[in-house]
Amino acid sequence: MTAKRTLAKLRLATASERRVKNKIARANEVQSFLQDHWLIQGLVRIPIQLDAFCYTWEDFDSGTVPNTTTGVYKAIVQRLWKKDALRLEKKSGGYIGSARPTEIKCSIKFEKALLECFAFSGLYNDILDFRWRIETR
Repeated sequence: MTAKRTLAKLRLATASERRVKNKIARANEVQSFLQDHWLIQGLVRIPIQLDAFCYTWEDFDSGTVPNTTTGVYKAIVQRLWKKDALRLEKKSGGYIGSARPTEIKCSIKFEKALLECFAFSGLYNDILDFRWRIETR
């Protein structure tokens, strides 16, 4: 093996180690936060909500973490709409990171209305699992 290859592998290993350490530190921060906020613990007992909370955690600075369940839900919704606006090509990647909540809200207005209609229809018709044949009725 050449010296260049060895050095490249060493750099990759060091970068991977740094990422793992950052993830462990972030997990410890989340765990510490949840231990101090028992109401929010109830929110994240559901695995998908824990996943969404951890995904949203990246947006928080040390002083901006919401202290209420409502605040956490709002932050999760905002973060997920940001991701979806980018995936739906509503905004460019560079812009979406700095977009204000109202700008994101305006860009996903149609999609939000569609999801609200599905949700209301599901509640009204007692549908838990949407399938194409049900959605087209």
